Amino acid sequence: MTTHVRKNKMQKCKLKLSLYIKCGDFDPDVITKNLQVEPTKIGRARRNPKRVNFWSLDTSEEVGINVKDHFNILFSSFNLRKLKLVTRKHETWLSIVSTVDKDFPMLALSPEDLFFLGDFNIGLDIDFYSV
Repeated sequence: MTTHVRKNKMQKCKLKLSLYIKCGDFDPDVITKNLQVEPTKIGRARRNPKRVNFWSLDTSEEVGINVKDHFNILFSSFNLRKLKLVTRKHETWLSIVSTVDKDFPMLALSPEDLFFLGDFNIGLDIDFYSV
């Protein structure tokens, strides 16, 4: 995955990747136990029908680090065999958040990265914010 900036202008671009696993009726602690990875955040519905149980792991928000590096950092945390077992059972998506100070960058995902996400049944959400 690479980040390309339009108009060849150097900009401050902050990136953060998050992997979200929707747990449904499962306790998010079960996901932690199965993956053997401590999450950045856990959400619990607590009888509120508008909320869902979820488990997430984030990369830290960084300036100047490219998407591929974040991708590698995030997924190197997991035993991929265990991750695939979890993502086959639970709705999972990768969130890429880019915060920029000028024009929006273009994020290019390689065919290999897209295949990886598809093979693991992971959806993709990309958000751009301008400050």
